[in-house]
Amino acid sequence: MKRLIILCCLLFAAAGYGQTPEPAVNYYAKDGTVSATDGTVYCIDGADSSIITISNAENRYSTVDASPSLYYKDGRRLETVEEYGRVDGAVADQEAFTRIFREMFTDEQIVALRNLRLPLAVGCAVNPETGVQLEVSFVIGNYPELTSLPPDFYRALEKRLKEEVRWHVNDFAKQLKYMFGLTIFNFRKLPLTSELHQIKPGLGRNDQNLNQGEEVGSFH
Repeated sequence: MKRLIILCCLLFAAAGYGQTPEPAVNYYAKDGTVSATDGTVYCIDGADSSIITISNAENRYSTVDASPSLYYKDGRRLETVEEYGRVDGAVADQEAFTRIFREMFTDEQIVALRNLRLPLAVGCAVNPETGVQLEVSFVIGNYPELTSLPPDFYRALEKRLKEEVRWHVNDFAKQLKYMFGLTIFNFRKLPLTSELHQIKPGLGRNDQNLNQGEEVGSFH
């Protein structure tokens, strides 16, 4: 009887080992909209390309087809290259990105994302007066590691970025209704749990090894 039980266990184990794993679910396989469980609707663009845009349907300034122009508070549009060149800003605390992404992604996910080319960028529209991100959009590589993350994941990430990340802008930019920023996230610089002890206490936001965002604070 014992031999029979052992034989059955071995057969089941062999059968399981030989099975091909099911492909990951792609929540963004076609253009259109998807919804998070809280009712938030996201617009999907570029599903059949190498780069997919995921943006809150309530976004006004940072949608795919929105005007890239900036406007003064009195309604005048910026007209010259010189004007746009004077708009400047940066994330007030870049370590906020580290904290959010460390808590949103597991070590296993971070390792997988480190091997991908330009997996994730965060675009935003910022209130120049308060530094609050009015809108957040995600530009992701068309990789299973990112397309298998459900809308609820991006909803949670969007909420945290809006609540925890602030921007410093210069005086000229404070004359505007809104401004745009883009952060291309570098997962190779995001520490794993085992690597956290290697980061010395007191290293500031200007330490290049801790700067997870490439082109942080790039405004137009």
